[in-house]
Amino acid sequence: MLSLLTRSSILALVLCGTLDAQEKKCTLVPQKPVYRVDDAEKVKFTLVNSGVSPVKLPPTSAWRIQKGTQVVYTPSDASGSEPLGPSESRSWMWNKRSSEDVAVLPGSYTIVVGPIGQGVSSYELKVDVALTPTGKLAGVRPMPLAKGNEWVFETGTATTTMRVTNYWAGSKWYQVSNFVGATRWCTLAGVTFPRLHTQMHPLTPTNAVALFRFGEEVGYTYPVLLESFEGGTKIRVGATQEGVETPAGAFGGCTRFDVVDRLEQGTGFISFWFAPGIGLVQYTKMKGDQRTLFRLRSARVRGDGDRVYTIGIKK
Repeated sequence: MLSLLTRSSILALVLCGTLDAQEKKCTLVPQKPVYRVDDAEKVKFTLVNSGVSPVKLPPTSAWRIQKGTQVVYTPSDASGSEPLGPSESRSWMWNKRSSEDVAVLPGSYTIVVGPIGQGVSSYELKVDVALTPTGKLAGVRPMPLAKGNEWVFETGTATTTMRVTNYWAGSKWYQVSNFVGATRWCTLAGVTFPRLHTQMHPLTPTNAVALFRFGEEVGYTYPVLLESFEGGTKIRVGATQEGVETPAGAFGGCTRFDVVDRLEQGTGFISFWFAPGIGLVQYTKMKGDQRTLFRLRSARVRGDGDRVYTIGIKK
């Protein structure tokens, strides 16, 4: 059944920036980017027509689930036969089982919807979701660090990538490109009160700064003196259980850090959001009178069982 979205809901999904607005008038959004593999919750995803005219869906089922290039599940209904009108959405759910009704294993799965339209103008939309034993990519670590991990953020039509590019053997320090305005060496230490330490050079640990301090109560404020940090002199824990909506899906239980006492008024980072097991999922930055919001589009994270998971919009 078609469901009419509110104007604000449509705008939020359109701002995901998942598609070229001139060619692909629809967006595909998962309800969550990560699910537990062994519970009864179904994987829900929604197709939204953000254009001004109806779009055609296949006369048979409009979607399928793939693992890599292998088709895992195709529903038997014909729910995709009706056109999708302007500002309308259609949602489907997958029960995490194969077409043979066998429970699937943990891993990354691709939701494919389409073809949308017809002829040479038709296209498919794809988005990844991860199924893990815990419902998180890498346990409860607030910032998973492993060589090869990467997070792609988008703002408007542009994207920026943060990537773990190197590991200093035996030191537990990881080189992360494009992290808080620079390439930095990072390490995560502590269990009850994890600290994400960062420094510019791996051979000078005395200069390390505990930039993000997890596990503290809301309102906890601490000083930061960090080389080339486009931020301020203090950071405050703004929230510890905040929800965040991104193009990669909805994240709950996020810790938000707010920059206070900025070095230059109106310039630099404002806030950072971290989701357990996934890492940085959103941040804001100010330049002059322009505030920019960076939201997670996709991520590749080494997680439970040393598996590598991908989530979010396929490139």
